[in-house]
Amino acid sequence: MDEWLAAIGTETFQSASFSLVVIGFEVSGCTDASTLAGRLPQTRDIGYLLPQGSVLDYGAANT
Repeated sequence: MDEWLAAIGTETFQSASFSLVVIGFEVSGCTDASTLAGRLPQTRDIGYLLPQGSVLDYGAANT
């Protein structure tokens, strides 16, 4: 399901930019774009869609 949601976010980013998307169970309030400062965490309990300029970086959950 996370991959499916990431695909929707990636498609959406092409017409409506955003600063961060978090994907997973109970993600509300877990982080924000300014805290991440443009960098994906190495260890991730949730997925992230984080823009790097005009490119969207997807970091899937890996723990």
